Amino acid sequence: MRLPLLAVAFSLLAGPALAAAQYTYPADGFAITLPSEPTLSKTTQKAGEATVERHDYVLDGGNGTRFVVNSTAIAGAENADEATTTKAVAENSVKALGATNATYTPIQLNGHQGMAVTCESKGKQVKYRFFLISGRLYVVSGSAPAGAPYPPAFDQAFVSFHLIP
Repeated sequence: MRLPLLAVAFSLLAGPALAAAQYTYPADGFAITLPSEPTLSKTTQKAGEATVERHDYVLDGGNGTRFVVNSTAIAGAENADEATTTKAVAENSVKALGATNATYTPIQLNGHQGMAVTCESKGKQVKYRFFLISGRLYVVSGSAPAGAPYPPAFDQAFVSFHLIP
């Protein structure tokens, strides 16, 4: 009798599963699958001599978790070397965060060179994916409290991230 009661108690504590959906952003050229729709914010910032508009798609996953897709068009970067640029951006980002235990892994998206990074920063475990594609920098990131399980939905989101025409 105890086993069925424990199973019922566990299922109630687990709560309802969130159904993921694909969200498409034609203006920024990507689609991604997430548990709910992220919130868009737009900011302008200096990039050398130019001013660029940065789009942040943010999903607060609760319990200290967060998933972000950043998309920034950078004039003049259309012909930049993808592998060299994404590695430099990844290294500079990790340095700016004061992150530790960083690992870097070259990756690809539709034949474009990118960089995956895992690190620890400010009590969080953080995963990044950096891509420079046709002059647009994509930074896809997910974070969760250190020591807590990393949300499977975030790993699914990384895999689902893709370009659209």
